[in-house]
Amino acid sequence: MIGNVKNELLQYSYDCNKEIGEMSFLLALSGGIDSMVLSDLLIKLQKDHNFSLFFIHVNHNYNNLCDIMEKFVIEYSEKINVQLFIENISVSDADNFESTSRVMRHEIFNYISNKYKIDNILTAHHQNDQIETIFMKIEDGADWISKVGIRRENDKIRRPMLDMEKEKIMSYANINNIEWIDDPSNMDTSFRRNNVRLNKIPKLLRKNQEFKSNILNISKKNEDRLKSIVNKIPNLKKQVVIKDDDEFILINKDKFSLFSLEEIKLFFYYYIEKKINYKIKVKTRSFWLQFIDFMNYGKTGKSFFIDELRILINRNSLFVCKNTFITEIDREIRFKDKIGWHNTSFNVSDTSSLNFSNDKKIFIIPNDIYCSGLKLRAWRKGDRIISSNNGKNVLLSNLFVDNKLSFYEKQQQPIMTNLSDEIIWVPGLLHGKISFLNSSNFKIIRWVCDG
Repeated sequence: MIGNVKNELLQYSYDCNKEIGEMSFLLALSGGIDSMVLSDLLIKLQKDHNFSLFFIHVNHNYNNLCDIMEKFVIEYSEKINVQLFIENISVSDADNFESTSRVMRHEIFNYISNKYKIDNILTAHHQNDQIETIFMKIEDGADWISKVGIRRENDKIRRPMLDMEKEKIMSYANINNIEWIDDPSNMDTSFRRNNVRLNKIPKLLRKNQEFKSNILNISKKNEDRLKSIVNKIPNLKKQVVIKDDDEFILINKDKFSLFSLEEIKLFFYYYIEKKINYKIKVKTRSFWLQFIDFMNYGKTGKSFFIDELRILINRNSLFVCKNTFITEIDREIRFKDKIGWHNTSFNVSDTSSLNFSNDKKIFIIPNDIYCSGLKLRAWRKGDRIISSNNGKNVLLSNLFVDNKLSFYEKQQQPIMTNLSDEIIWVPGLLHGKISFLNSSNFKIIRWVCDG
């Protein structure tokens, strides 16, 4: 067993491009037999490889045993001199206790690992857990991706005992005199997983000795299929992504609609959520079918939400961003030299000569107007500007249409106003009409766009 865990840790260090002695691990330690066995294996390996080890215990506060288990892991951690983090949660959703508590635990694990710059989070899931999970997915009629089961790795989480049988873990614990606490709630068959483990799977094993290998083969087959699509994602990105940065992704809707449901789903999980740095919660097949309907039949301006991720249709493209991106762009900021606006900036210089420029990225303004105060803000519906060219009152939405600005470009477009919110310049598009009477000193404002 220790050799298997060692090989897993070596692979994790290779993935991080580090020596194993440079690695740090955070073990989810419940006090039950599985995590206590993994803890013992890690302590032994630490002596030879000198990696950093931390424990995290989450008290669920659902019965009196929770406090007993917390005290147990505290005493154990102090005894072996490993730093322990204790977190408390309370799950009110009794009907969905298992999944809700799992989500809460993972949020805690990620928070602690990020705060203390820990490389990997380790959990003690084993082969029996995997069989139970896949069986429940089959019962639910889940898609093949869900039937991969428990992932060997998920972001920073790693599961070094996933191929180990429960029987071997129990044998190791007995031979090595490992102490642990049995949670009696694990025998409560009102919890679905317990009922599957204690009742359904034993019956199926008695009827069919190949049940276990069949279930694991389903997982392996689907895992290979998953890897095949994930490996294609860089090429899929080249086919459909028009433009992207850390705030948004612009996708060719027509090409994206040709992807299979699985390709679309995995594209969100393995590319979009990493690019925008937003974790998407697991969604059902029917949810993704709703998204496909939106993509195929939605009109320009319509939105679809995936948690706090927003997808907007803009002609033949999809604009994907965090919902906060849409709300943040409505901000106003006081203008000053060197100020930034999204991926652009503004430079200001002095001049005493009035040389008008046709370059819409350059704006000449009297010094007194500049000194009285200017603002930058995003476009708002109904915005108008008096053109310096012909004195016409121009509706900015029409200006954007004439210049073929996409939805994304409209959201990024800076608008310069005076403190009375009168628009005096649409950088890159139009100069506003202002008075130059009795002015002898001027400012030259240049809008600097990357690339």
